[in-house]
Amino acid sequence: MSGSNLDKIVLISGATGRQGGAVIRHMLPKGWKLRALMRGATSSAPAEFAREGIEPVQLKADIPELRRRYPEVHLQTLEEWLRNEGWHKRARHVRPPKG
Repeated sequence: MSGSNLDKIVLISGATGRQGGAVIRHMLPKGWKLRALMRGATSSAPAEFAREGIEPVQLKADIPELRRRYPEVHLQTLEEWLRNEGWHKRARHVRPPKG
């Protein structure tokens, strides 16, 4: 990872879920600065994230609101990331299994 990535903060949506948790487990040991986006504060997750050096973020907002509140964070929806990575072009060539 380049040194410039260490200065960036990654906001992980769905941090308490399966996919978000997997992203956190993958990125945290690599030294990324992480923010964990959660829908509610009813669990012990915020305290657990804070102990690991992850900033817990609890809010209900849409993507434009998140971009306004955290302009320093590079924020992409899954749809945007897939489009930017060219998956929309590859997906046309994938056929569902027969049966």
